[in-house]
Amino acid sequence: MSTTTTQTNSGPTEPSRPASGLRHSVYSQPNWGSNLANQENFAIGRQNDSDFERNLSLMSDGMSRLKGLAQGLNEELRLQNEQLDRMAPRVDSVTDTMTRQNQQMNKLLGVKPK
Repeated sequence: MSTTTTQTNSGPTEPSRPASGLRHSVYSQPNWGSNLANQENFAIGRQNDSDFERNLSLMSDGMSRLKGLAQGLNEELRLQNEQLDRMAPRVDSVTDTMTRQNQQMNKLLGVKPK
């Protein structure tokens, strides 16, 4: 007659797992002793998010103002460049006239060119 003995594992038992076989995350397990701490951390997180959003809004407003200033400066420079382009031929003409008159005066005064 043969007897079969079954050994049982007397070691620590594993916590029950959900049907998926995965263990619960540390964050998903209820921690009844620290609800107040969790609420405080959540409130701090919300405050930080609020501060972050406010700072983003301020930065956005500043960037919008800078964009407007840059566009205004661009328009002013464009207008001044157009004006300089219109003035260039007349300035060249006046420069040539002044050069000729200086040469004539130097000739009359007897100054030798350098």
